[in-house]
Amino acid sequence: MDYRIFLWAYIFSIFLRKIIDILRKPADDFRDLKKEIKVGRIGYNVDTIPAVSVKRDTPMRERFKYEVDRLCISGVGMVSDYAHEIALFRKLMKGRKCNISFYFTDDEKSIILYEGVYPENLVKIEIENNTYKVMEVRRNDKIVRRKTEDVDLAVFFATALQGDLGLDCSDSERDFDNKEKMQQFVKAGNRKEAQDILRNEFGDSLLSIDTEDRDKISLLEIEGMGDVMFSGKKIIKDRTPEVAYAVAYNYCNKLKRADKLYDKICEIAGRDIGRRENIRRLYVLRK
Repeated sequence: MDYRIFLWAYIFSIFLRKIIDILRKPADDFRDLKKEIKVGRIGYNVDTIPAVSVKRDTPMRERFKYEVDRLCISGVGMVSDYAHEIALFRKLMKGRKCNISFYFTDDEKSIILYEGVYPENLVKIEIENNTYKVMEVRRNDKIVRRKTEDVDLAVFFATALQGDLGLDCSDSERDFDNKEKMQQFVKAGNRKEAQDILRNEFGDSLLSIDTEDRDKISLLEIEGMGDVMFSGKKIIKDRTPEVAYAVAYNYCNKLKRADKLYDKICEIAGRDIGRRENIRRLYVLRK
C-alpha cells in the first residue's frame, strides 16, 4: 500500500513539473520586453536600450535579439548582463551593417563580431577569469591580438580589429578621379604631380613620401619599384609605382578612418584613453 502511494505521488510530481514548464514557456516567436534597460557608467555618455526581443530557452536562460539601424545584436544569457557592452558597441558602430553575438553560459563567455551569415573569419572576445582576450579567428586558428582586464578596452580593441567590417568603403567619385590622375602622372614620369595629389588629399599627418615614418603611411620608391609601409610593417613590397601610389592612397583613407574611430572612442570615454597607436595598428594592420 505504501509503495502504491509513493508511486502515485512520484507520477503526480512529474505531471506537475510538466504543467509548470508549459506555463513558463512563451510562444515560439520572440516576445517584447516592455521596459528599457538603464545602462552607463560615470564618465560615459551612453543611452538606454529600448525594448529587446527575448525568448526563454530554459527557466534560467534567455535568448535575446536587438536591432538598431544596421546593427544586429543577439545572444544567449540575460540581456541585462551585457547592457554596458551593448551601449558601447551601439555608439562605436552606429551605421555599420554588422552582427554581434553574446554568449554567457556555463561553457562559454564570449562576444563575436561578424558580417552577414556566420563566417569563417571573425573577431572574438573570450572572457576568462576577468581577462578579456581580443582575437582574430580564421577558420580554426585563433590569433590573440590584445589582452586586457578592462571590458571597455576590450570593446574598443575589438571594434578596431574588425576594421572596415560593415562599412561602405567604396571609392567616392573624388577618390576615383584622384587615383586615375595619379596613375596617368606616374606613367608619364611626373612623380611630383602624383605626390601633390596625395599631399593635398591627406596632408603630412597621415602620409610620408620617400622617408619611412612609423606613424604615417610611408610611400617609398627604391630602384624604380614601390613599397608602402606603416608602423614598421610592409604593406606591399617591390610593386610597380602605379600600384604603390594607389595602395598608399587607399591606406591613407584607412588610417583616416582609424583616427576617426579613435576620436569617437575618446568622445565616449570622455577623455583621451592614450591608445591611439594600438587602435591604428589594429585597424590598419590587424596587428
